[in-house]
Amino acid sequence: MKGDINPELLGVAITTVITLGALLFRMGVRRERVDNIKHGLTLEVRSLRENNSQRFDRVELRLSSMDRQLTAIQDRHAENERWQGGVDRRLEAQDSRIARLESAA
Repeated sequence: MKGDINPELLGVAITTVITLGALLFRMGVRRERVDNIKHGLTLEVRSLRENNSQRFDRVELRLSSMDRQLTAIQDRHAENERWQGGVDRRLEAQDSRIARLESAA
């Protein structure tokens, strides 16, 4: 009986095919899960990146504003120092004139 297939061999072959099919199915399911997780993480990272970018832009605007205010304060301080120097020179000149007038009298 050359054409007969051994039932045990047929059972092993069928079991092997079913097992391989189940393994391939499980691998496909795992691969799909991994792809879904990867896609979810990619979206989350992208969202975090956009949020951080917006926050950094706001911080940059605030720092620029503070820098302009600080520059304006420094300019006003320098202007006040120059004005105070002029006032001090005038006061010294007046003190000098008063001292001359008192010594002349």
